[in-house]
Amino acid sequence: MTYSNTPVVVSRLGDATTYNETITILSSLKPVADAAVTNTGRALSVVLSDLLTTSGGARPNVAWAVLLVTDARSKVRSAYSVHLAFVAE
Repeated sequence: MTYSNTPVVVSRLGDATTYNETITILSSLKPVADAAVTNTGRALSVVLSDLLTTSGGARPNVAWAVLLVTDARSKVRSAYSVHLAFVAE
């Protein structure tokens, strides 16, 4: 997933099954056009609603791990962002 104000899912869990497929997906990531806004809360919301689901490739009874790489602090502040960051604990 890439994100700024609008998250874009680039790959779902299970799309890459080998190291080379993973590297291909990561190499295809491009800078986001509207990078002036960093909305981490919205990105985490999409992770929870679209990716960490069985239809998104998550397996039942397997712990979640999310690696969030960002170039800046979220420019959209809300209690919801903080809640999303800790909901899976």
